[in-house]
Amino acid sequence: MMRDEDLNEGKIIELSRVTTDMDDDEESNGSAESGFSNDDGMDNPIQGVAERGEVTLQAIEMDLEYVMNLQKQRRRAVIAMVLLLIAGMYAGVFLRGKSYQSKHSPPSSEETPMANGVQGEEEMDDEGRLIKFFVDNLDGVEGNTGEFVVRTRPSWAPIGVQRFEELTEKKFWDGCSIFRVLPHFVSQFGINGDPKIQKKWRDESIIDDPVLTSNKRGTVTFATSGENTRTTQIFINTAGNKRLDKDGFSPIGEVVEGMEDTVDRFFSGYREGGPKGKGPDQSKIQKQGDAYLKEKFPKLTFFTKAEFID
Repeated sequence: MMRDEDLNEGKIIELSRVTTDMDDDEESNGSAESGFSNDDGMDNPIQGVAERGEVTLQAIEMDLEYVMNLQKQRRRAVIAMVLLLIAGMYAGVFLRGKSYQSKHSPPSSEETPMANGVQGEEEMDDEGRLIKFFVDNLDGVEGNTGEFVVRTRPSWAPIGVQRFEELTEKKFWDGCSIFRVLPHFVSQFGINGDPKIQKKWRDESIIDDPVLTSNKRGTVTFATSGENTRTTQIFINTAGNKRLDKDGFSPIGEVVEGMEDTVDRFFSGYREGGPKGKGPDQSKIQKQGDAYLKEKFPKLTFFTKAEFID
């Protein structure tokens, strides 16, 4: 077992070694007394003590404090560098993301009817055909006439466009009344005033087109009674009716002239048709034609003719 005398003797030996080492390195101006260089410009509190050849417990404690302060400064510097590096990485990711978004963002709704590959409106100016409708009884007043123009859009609904243009070529629209006008919703027409002509088309249904553009205000769309039942009935959307898209109503064209001056002035006083409403009953129009309409609903707006103008 080691005695206290042995321990004290060991301490004296260790302190004498430290003193001897300091004497040997006196010419180095205290650059390595504590085991750390003084490159950081910090005052070394042990240097003065070492120069006097005094090594005490207080000097050693001061040296340890110096070392700890230096380590703290270095840790702070490392942490600051890591934080700057992380911030730089986040900034780089953010800038790359913004650049990718600007290059790959889909076209806005101002450029295309829907973000689904349909052509932009400027590129479609020459698409389809222009059809002018001549109208009488605007606002329910005989002699109040007007016009509006529809442009067909084969890229939206090629099957529907073919039928619409075929009906125009055959003068089907001449004399047709706008029998269902619901303000801020739709204006519907497409039952010929001659029951014999209407009967020829009643069972000539066409298959559906997929919905490639929305039922926005001014678009022209076939009415249906179910899947693949389109024949001759048409409605003009007089408001944005996006909710109709999911029900399979595919626009075939749009009004490009006369929406406000003419279409918005179709007589709407009779509202919804029978049997639910007091307006014209479609089944009676099919069977009796203009004879029924002129007697019961004389204020209905109607077409005098429709023709291609391109």
